[in-house]
Amino acid sequence: MKKQYRVMGFSDLMDVEMNCNTMEHASEILELLGNGKQYYKGYIMDNHTGEVYCGFDRADDEYTERITFWTTRH
Repeated sequence: MKKQYRVMGFSDLMDVEMNCNTMEHASEILELLGNGKQYYKGYIMDNHTGEVYCGFDRADDEYTERITFWTTRH
């Protein structure tokens, strides 16, 4: 049986994919990825419909770091 949610994280060294039964667990994992320095992008998607629910993007340069968490749901 396929789990409901997929969490994806992308970094220069490796990408990760985790599948979860609950949105709460998926959100905790996404927050860990976003709060770390390794991953520049991540999101949660529905494994059954392909809908992307939320994610983050990180932009770093020599002087600043900017991370944006976003959601497509209300």
